[in-house]
Amino acid sequence: MTICLPIIQTLTIFFTARLGNAQLFNPLTISTMKKLLLFCGIILLSSKAYNQDLILKTNGDEIKSKVIEVTQDVIKYKKYENLDGPVYSLSKTSIFMIKYENGSKDVFNQQSDLPRRSSSKSEKTVKNTDSEPVKKKESSFFKYHQNRYFSIATGLGDSYGGLGMRAQARFGGNVGFGVQAGVGWFPGVEDESCFAVEAGFKFYLYRGIYINTQFGILGKQTTYDYSYGSYSGYNYNSASEVLYGPSILTGVDLIFGRHFGFNAAAGISVIVNGSMDGDVLPALDLGFIYKF
Repeated sequence: MTICLPIIQTLTIFFTARLGNAQLFNPLTISTMKKLLLFCGIILLSSKAYNQDLILKTNGDEIKSKVIEVTQDVIKYKKYENLDGPVYSLSKTSIFMIKYENGSKDVFNQQSDLPRRSSSKSEKTVKNTDSEPVKKKESSFFKYHQNRYFSIATGLGDSYGGLGMRAQARFGGNVGFGVQAGVGWFPGVEDESCFAVEAGFKFYLYRGIYINTQFGILGKQTTYDYSYGSYSGYNYNSASEVLYGPSILTGVDLIFGRHFGFNAAAGISVIVNGSMDGDVLPALDLGFIYKF
């Protein structure tokens, strides 16, 4: 409108000076003035269309607007038909592109189903900040590990009561604790084999890696007492005793599938009774696990 008014005023003065006031309203002059007014109206409408921002949404909708602010998450704008009205907000995830009045563009969603418009040198590409974070890849070493579970295992060692079975429950998170109990047959030579039981407590340093403290039967020992009689010669008496005491082991429970795994641990045991009281023995666990 600011462009058209000076033009109309100039043309009015020109025709007044050339034709005189009486000739301004003849048919030829009126027709010429109509054409001039139509031309000015087209210029005015073109100017208004050019001065607006166009928001193109990912669903295909277009919003004629005046963009107020572009933040990290939303676009704030006013409707072009009501520039004195309220400020609206749209999430960047719902916007494909903004065409500004100066011809520049912001593209927010490169993967939109809308056809891409031809780009210009002034086009800026804005990365979508609402994308999901990349998940950290789980180590295959503990791929099937769970922090809370119940399992049974069969194997050989102090935790299995010799050659036997062990039941175990684990609690907590990556750092946790567990309880266990084992029963089995402790093999030995001649009459030194025995039935053995044990029970203990585990502290898990990280997932399947643990320190195990337990108490139970560590085997059986037979002692012989020799004597000499003048009439009977050499005599001996034998006595068998069950050995027991605490053990401490460091090991790992590895789960290779959703249910099956392997257990290995090593440490020491201390005998606290009998003729071997105070003796330190090596302790070892090897077994196969079934996890529920």
